[in-house]
Amino acid sequence: MNRIIFVICAGLTLGGCASADGKIGTVIGGECRLFHTPEYEVRGRTAYDQKWINVTTEAGVDGCGQPRPKARPASLDAPRVKAAPTATAAPKPKKKWWKKTAPQS
Repeated sequence: MNRIIFVICAGLTLGGCASADGKIGTVIGGECRLFHTPEYEVRGRTAYDQKWINVTTEAGVDGCGQPRPKARPASLDAPRVKAAPTATAAPKPKKKWWKKTAPQS
């Protein structure tokens, strides 16, 4: 009796991963369709970001046969141009509460 219950439970559990075309897994069509290789090399802001980018890119290249990203163009790394400061008028000082005039009736 215990074997029958075990087989039924195992069948229900593993049945959730089955698909109509006979492939086993929750990602139908393969994991390689989930992400793409970037067109150019990507640079992270921190070392942690760069490590994650490198691992993800290498997984696509090695595991999925995707092409390596092209060399990064210099135009993407050009320094940002700061906008010229604009001249603004100094704000008017607020009237103090004791200097405000009361409405006259």
